[in-house]
Amino acid sequence: MLYSVRTNQGSGYIYCLVEHQSSPHKLMAYRMMRYSLAVMQQHLDQGYKDLPVVMPLLFYQGSRRGYPYTNDWLMCFSDVELARQVYHRPFPVIDLTIMSDEEIMTHRRVALLELVQKHIRLRDMTELVEKIGLLLALWPPSKDLQKSLVAYFAQVAKIEDVKLF
Repeated sequence: MLYSVRTNQGSGYIYCLVEHQSSPHKLMAYRMMRYSLAVMQQHLDQGYKDLPVVMPLLFYQGSRRGYPYTNDWLMCFSDVELARQVYHRPFPVIDLTIMSDEEIMTHRRVALLELVQKHIRLRDMTELVEKIGLLLALWPPSKDLQKSLVAYFAQVAKIEDVKLF
């Protein structure tokens, strides 16, 4: 349901997500969050540019008196404190565009992925052969990661001398 509302900042709208539940479900709070995100995606798919507020409401009418599970979706995690830390603040951004290659080279096993991502649009990836070779020697990637890197290079990278590379 979509409701038009007036706020101190002007007119707006709130989606109201109503769920009827006749039996308790341990992860209902997570399910309600998932449904809310689906409503937000549908809203964006309709051409809107901002996310709507989605108000999830659970109507419980089961035979057991009193809904026995939490309505706090963060309580569904095995490590509630970590979940609160992760989901109650902006997510971290690792901005490779402002990091020097020298700094990236110190990032051990993740350095190869960061370096490739940072420079994937180079005119010629052959410029990175030495650094990539050094990282491959220091931190050999798993077979799956090797396959992923090769596929990524094949799809996106520009390589003038494939044999040299």
